[in-house]
Amino acid sequence: MNLTLARLAPELQRALREHAVWADSGGAHGIRAVLDGQDLAGVELSGAYLSGASLVRCNLADAILSGAKLILADLREANLTGADLRRADLSGTVLVGAKLVRAKLAHAVLKRVELRDGQGRATGKVAPTNLRGASLIDADLSFADLSEAAIDPPAAAD
Repeated sequence: MNLTLARLAPELQRALREHAVWADSGGAHGIRAVLDGQDLAGVELSGAYLSGASLVRCNLADAILSGAKLILADLREANLTGADLRRADLSGTVLVGAKLVRAKLAHAVLKRVELRDGQGRATGKVAPTNLRGASLIDADLSFADLSEAAIDPPAAAD
């Protein structure tokens, strides 16, 4: 069952709206979404603007996040089993320990992000998409570029 934004609890709707304001204003207005541990299984958030959101240990199993902006989002240990992340921008996203089993990541953007200071100036630091410890069993990575992502090295053959 997919839950649209209108069917989410009012406090979650408000958090997502405030987060969009926060992200659009560079943090000057609105409130950053901190949805750690929330159960958002099956939610329909195609094209959502969740860059910089904290979704640590969030249940997003079977969520529809196609085309979503998740740049520099924190999805550590999130359950994204079966999630639709096609064409989502996951640049600089932290997915350490995330469960991406059967996730659809075709054409997803997994680039590193050049970090900037409060005035928008380059800091010389970069944040790669971090997939260390993530489970990608049966994930569809068609046309997803992992060349700049931080991933675990392949296990040595016995």
